[in-house]
Amino acid sequence: MFDVFLQLVVKGVKDLRTNPWAQGMTFAAVVLIALLGGMFLLVLHNLDQELLRVRGDVLFQLYWKPDADLKAVQEQWTELRGLPGVQDMVTFTPDQALKDLSSRLGKDVDLRFIKDKSPLPATAMLSFARTGEGDGGVEGDQGWIDETKVYLERLPGMAMVRYNPMRTELVRAWGTLSDRVILPLIAFLLVVLGLVVGNTIKLSLLTRANEIEIMRIVGAREWYIRLPFVAGGTAQGFAGSITALFLLKIVQLLLQNVFNFPPLFFQFRYLPTSHMALLVLTLSGVGLMGSWLAVRRAHS
Repeated sequence: MFDVFLQLVVKGVKDLRTNPWAQGMTFAAVVLIALLGGMFLLVLHNLDQELLRVRGDVLFQLYWKPDADLKAVQEQWTELRGLPGVQDMVTFTPDQALKDLSSRLGKDVDLRFIKDKSPLPATAMLSFARTGEGDGGVEGDQGWIDETKVYLERLPGMAMVRYNPMRTELVRAWGTLSDRVILPLIAFLLVVLGLVVGNTIKLSLLTRANEIEIMRIVGAREWYIRLPFVAGGTAQGFAGSITALFLLKIVQLLLQNVFNFPPLFFQFRYLPTSHMALLVLTLSGVGLMGSWLAVRRAHS
């Protein structure tokens, strides 16, 4: 019995080679929809990870005067790292800031003529954890934020201090967007994928109607007739998801450092194994269900 089951599954996969043009177009549609769903998962995963890392943080951007003594500034950096609540600190000397700027401007812009004479100031990105309690957001810590900002502005040689509440408020906004827009849209893409696979199976049934009728005449059972089509639909969903994951990796590599600059320092990372497995299993399951329903309707 198992041998018959295995033979039918293999037959269903091999039958995908029939009418290669139509099957190729269908496979491309499956890959496209899987890629779109994967990109939403990629964005969702990266934003969730970033917001978990900085949830409730307040980011201060510090700019010293261009003529500030660098040694004194570096001593201040050491003191600032020891302040209560400091989560992270990124610093740039004038030469480091110039080097970073030069790398981002590209090879067409040559700034070597001002090497060791950088006009840029020393800068720092200082991230504090929230001090307030509850869910008051930035407003609940506004007094502490104002006091910290005044303290930083009074540091010797300080030119300007800015703070960025975007990270704290983005947590709440992203949660709302995820619940109301992103997740329903991913579910919609999965439904569309099921419809694409199901319609493809229907077209396959039309081209093989005589074969199916002969199998019925000789007394073949319904599961014997349906299994190859279900196997083919499942294989399409599986192969489409694997191909989409490969293309998604290329997209991730291209976008990896697009936003990796101050004050964002946001780096795109690839999907974890659990998310990849979820995508493959979901699309394979959608392919199975879509093909099963299509065969069932066609035989009814």
